[in-house]
Amino acid sequence: MRIVRISEYVTPSPGGREVHVRELSRRQALRGHAVRLIYRVGGEADWAFSATSVLRGSSLGALPRPAISSLFLGLAVADVARNRRGTDVVHFHGDYREAVAAGALRLLGVPSLLTLHGRLSQRILRTLGFVYRLPSHLVAVSPAIAAQLEDVGVPPKGVTIQPSGVDAEIFYPAAHPPNAPPYRVVVASTLIPLKDHATLFAAVARLQEEGLDVQLEVAGVGPDRDRLESLAPAGTRFHGQVPRSALAPLIRSCHVAALASIDVAHAGEGTPTFLMEAIACGLPFVATDTGGVPGLASRSRAGVVVPQRTPDQFAAALRLLATDVRLYDSYRRAALELGPTLDWDRVSERIDSVLESIVTPRSRGVDAGLVRNDG
Repeated sequence: MRIVRISEYVTPSPGGREVHVRELSRRQALRGHAVRLIYRVGGEADWAFSATSVLRGSSLGALPRPAISSLFLGLAVADVARNRRGTDVVHFHGDYREAVAAGALRLLGVPSLLTLHGRLSQRILRTLGFVYRLPSHLVAVSPAIAAQLEDVGVPPKGVTIQPSGVDAEIFYPAAHPPNAPPYRVVVASTLIPLKDHATLFAAVARLQEEGLDVQLEVAGVGPDRDRLESLAPAGTRFHGQVPRSALAPLIRSCHVAALASIDVAHAGEGTPTFLMEAIACGLPFVATDTGGVPGLASRSRAGVVVPQRTPDQFAAALRLLATDVRLYDSYRRAALELGPTLDWDRVSERIDSVLESIVTPRSRGVDAGLVRNDG
């Protein structure tokens, strides 16, 4: 297939979506697909696929971010339109703006897929929910996102639920859990309010006050770093932005992964890549009931889910895993069992099947999305 992938942000910009875009593109290129990525922010020199930057280095500081995103998408759509005879399918990664862009290309006869990586804004759903019916097909990284789409009229057959994947060559378990004490807790995510590191920090501080030897490892960058450093419990180590090749050994050196994310008015979690990477490394996790986290905990049997913004309950879950050896071992065994199934090769093969399902009818002069979604 000749695939054009459009994502405004790509690696090395931090975030699960950026990793998703790179790994999916890489695996598809290695299997012989012609992949071209169109992006604005980021870029790496050693990609195994072609890439085109749009607005890179432009002086856009005076424009608000939504306007910049819209301009980027307009230019990306124009690029694809000019080259549509050499394009089989376009795969967008984003939200409602990308849904509109995907719909525009669909009208031009180019099948379009949109992957949604996080919980959708209720305000957007109320006012513009219809735009999610415009792409040929949608991929939701969690059942919670698929349920939101169904609420605004997107039929279940128009949505594929598929979380991101894990690079099994990097994220694999250690032969044995690390020695304790200290009991090491790791979190790897952008340092922003959505991730609510403050709740995790408060939970770890409570355990330390009780006399448990707990050490927190924090990987990631973001605007909240200065504030979080002032809140961090004793012994916390901030590692900054850690490349995936170094993140995996950091995770393997710890006992449990933790993520205290919250739902906010305009955004929320999908199925966090970090938690899947931790499972692949054999770690149990404690996380809040947001997005696809409850589903991942149920599927893996390796996670404890607690309510959002509840430091006491978060501390109780961490305490249980730290002090109950049999329980910890059962959660670790569950993680070890699920880990190999999360490999990116499996995920990308399924995405290929989705893409082929909307491309093949087009070769006969029929837009698969129009037939499937409007019928």
